[in-house]
Amino acid sequence: MDLIKSILITLLIFVLLGGGLFYIGKKQEIEKANANLVKAKDEFGKKKYKNALVLLKYEPSKEHLEDYYLLKLKTLIELENFYQAEEVSKKLLEINDKNHFYYYLISLIHGYNWDYEKTEQALKKAIELQPENLSYKMRLARVYSNGNKTQQALDLYKNIRETDSRYQIAWAEAATVLENNKNFDESLKLRKASAEKFPDHLSSQYKLAALYEKLKNKKQAVGYYKKAAQLDKHRVSDAIEKIENLTNEKYHYIVNTKTQRIPLTIIDNLMIIKAKADNFEGNFLIDTGASLSVIYERFLKKSNIHVYYDKYGVLEMANGSTEYAPVAYFDFKIGQKKFNDSRVYILTDTKTINFDGIIGSDILKDLDYYIDQEKECIVINY
Repeated sequence: MDLIKSILITLLIFVLLGGGLFYIGKKQEIEKANANLVKAKDEFGKKKYKNALVLLKYEPSKEHLEDYYLLKLKTLIELENFYQAEEVSKKLLEINDKNHFYYYLISLIHGYNWDYEKTEQALKKAIELQPENLSYKMRLARVYSNGNKTQQALDLYKNIRETDSRYQIAWAEAATVLENNKNFDESLKLRKASAEKFPDHLSSQYKLAALYEKLKNKKQAVGYYKKAAQLDKHRVSDAIEKIENLTNEKYHYIVNTKTQRIPLTIIDNLMIIKAKADNFEGNFLIDTGASLSVIYERFLKKSNIHVYYDKYGVLEMANGSTEYAPVAYFDFKIGQKKFNDSRVYILTDTKTINFDGIIGSDILKDLDYYIDQEKECIVINY
C-alpha cells in the first residue's frame, strides 16, 4: 500500500513539475511573441514584409492580440497573400467587429480578388460605422462603377459632392461614368461645372476639352486645351499637340518669367522651407514623393488653431504603412503663391519630426518651381 502511495505521489510530482515547466515554457513563448511583435512593426515600417511575417508566427499576450492580427493582415495584403489575409481578417473581427478601418482593409482583399459583391459589403459596413468618411464612399462609388451599378455610383458621387464640393475627383469620376454610358449631355454639364469650380486644375480643363473634341466642337475644344496647356507647367499632357492637330498651326504662348527665391534649410537631406497655413507661419518639409500634404498637431497647438474633425481619410505613408487620419482644409501660401482650401491630413507628433508639416505633390504639382541646392533656395516662377 505504501508502495502504491509512493508511486502516486511520484507521478503527481512529475505532473506538477511538467505543468510548471509547460507554464514557464508557454510564458516564455508569449513574452518572445510580444517582443517579436515590436520587431515586426519595425520591419513592416522598413517594407521588409517577409521578415515581418516570420516574426508574426506566434500569438502574443491577449492585450496585444488586436495589434498582432491587424499587423499580420496588413503584412499579408502587402505580400499579396489574399487567401491568408482573408482568414486573418476573420480573427481580427472576432476581437473587434466595430472598427470601420478593418472593414476597409477587408474590402481591399476582396477587391484584389475581383469580388465586387464582397468588396461592396465590406465598404458598406465601413461606411455604416463611419458615415462621414468620404474616402470610403469614393472607393464604394468606384466599385459600383466597375460592377456596372451605374446609378448607385452616380448617386454616391453626388452625395460626396454635396457633402464636400471641394472633392474634385468626385466631379471628374462621375462625369467619366456618364461619358462611358454615352450620356454626353449630363457628362458635359459636370465637366463644365468642374472646370469652372477648379480653374487651376489641369485635369478638369483637359477633360472638358477632350469631351468637346469628342462632340466635334472644335472651337470649345481648342479653347479648353489652351487653358490646360497654360496650367501644364511640366508638360505632362499632350494639350499643345492637341491644339496643333485641331488648328493645323504651331501653338506659342508667353510664359511669365517673374521669379521668387525662398531660402531652404537642409537638414539630413531634408528640405525645409517657411510657408504659411491659414496665415500662420511654420517650417514645412518639401517632399515630392509624398502624394498628400500633412500638418502635425504641434503646428495647430503653437498657432492656437482649433480644427473640428468631421472628415477622415486613409493615408498611405512613405514607409508603406497605412494611417487613418482626420482631414482638414487650409489656405497655404508659399512665397507669393496661394493655394486655397488645400486638403491636408492631421497627424500626431512623433519624436523624429522637427518640422510642422509636409507639403506634398498634391500642392507642388500646381507650383512652377525648381530647387537650387547650391544656393539653398527654392525658385518659384509666376
